[in-house]
Amino acid sequence: MGALLLGIAGYAQPGSDSDQGPHKGQREKMERPNYTPEQIAELKTKTMTLHLDLNESQQTEIYKINLDLAQKRKAKRDEGKDPKEMTDEERFQRQSAALDEQIAMKKRLKSVLTDEQFEKLERTTKKGHRNRGQRRQAGKRDGKRH
Repeated sequence: MGALLLGIAGYAQPGSDSDQGPHKGQREKMERPNYTPEQIAELKTKTMTLHLDLNESQQTEIYKINLDLAQKRKAKRDEGKDPKEMTDEERFQRQSAALDEQIAMKKRLKSVLTDEQFEKLERTTKKGHRNRGQRRQAGKRDGKRH
């Protein structure tokens, strides 16, 4: 019984921050690297090559698609319109344009990938979205406790 209490008491004591790193909920928001669109496209293409086993011609085409997407995203970021200051109509237009872009991207990818590769990409993408949503929900729950 005494050992159990010591174990619980030891667990409840805060550790030294210097050797344990940031704690959940206390992490400072880390800055993203400021990669060029070319670097982003190259990394994304290499990741897709590993995951989908792309051949050389597919890698070339996927790189072009990823570069186009990275350049468009950079342009939107540089535009710098604060979503909090947007009207409902501007938000609608932005969401509609983003969905149109996703549809076009899907068609371009489908024209380059085999059916098996495309299905694998779709499964991975859906799983990633599901996990991202779960992390977002967990973050909201953690934030309410503090």
